[in-house]
Order: sequence, then structure tokens, then C-alpha cells
Amino acid sequence: MKRYTLMAVVGLGLVSASASAQDLVVECLISGTPTQQTLTPHFCYSQTNVPDSGVYFKLKSSKPVADVTWSYGGSSGSWRCNGNSSCFYTAARRVTAGSVEACVTRVLYTDGTWENANACATGEFWYSGGGPNPLDHEEVE
Repeated sequence: MKRYTLMAVVGLGLVSASASAQDLVVECLISGTPTQQTLTPHFCYSQTNVPDSGVYFKLKSSKPVADVTWSYGGSSGSWRCNGNSSCFYTAARRVTAGSVEACVTRVLYTDGTWENANACATGEFWYSGGGPNPLDHEEVE
């Protein structure tokens, strides 16, 4: 009887762990686009009409979130990911195309529970501009 009870407890633990991990989704959208964007899960892409575009990432969770640990990387630029449910990448000067990824690695919920996670999204962008890149024609003093 102990064996069946242990198997049932372990089985329920695995089911609850996989169910909570499935409730976490990272969404993204590209900023600096000629058309309005909406958040999409896992992957977003668009041409931009500004050379210094960005990618906005947001964690979507079924439970209220207190703190998020992000990992990120990709093209040259700067990141603002400070423990809340969103993270923003801004392309570095002269970066007119790129691919960046942001992942949530740990989530602390407002009820005091937490979980390790691996929820990611990738954003891809390229500058179209409708003309020459203004960064290519800087004034030399």
C-alpha cells in the first residue's frame, strides 16, 4: 500500500509541476514599426521604420507575479529587465537588424511560492526606413 501511495504522490507532483510551467508564456512585440503591433507568444518579427528599434518582452502568468528573473541575449544593444514582468531591449547605434531572445528563469509569486522556469520569446527586426539610414550620414565636425 505504501508503494501505491508514494507513486500517487509523486505522480500528482509531476502533474502539478508541469501544469504550472505551462501557465508561463513570454510574449513580445517589436517597437519602432510602421504599423501597430500586438504581443504574440514565443516569437515576434517586423520591419522597422527607425534604425534604433527595440523589442518588448512580457511574462504572461495565470498567477500574480511578485518578481521575475530574466536571462537575455542576442544583437548589440541595451537591456532593461529589473525584476518585474517585462523586459525591454533597445538596439545599439548602427544595429539595423537583429535577433534577440529573453527568457524567464525563475518566478516568485505574490502568494510566496516560486518556480524555476524556462519560458522564452525571440524577437527579430530589420530596418527598412523607406530611405537611407540616417546614421550612415552623420555630420563630421
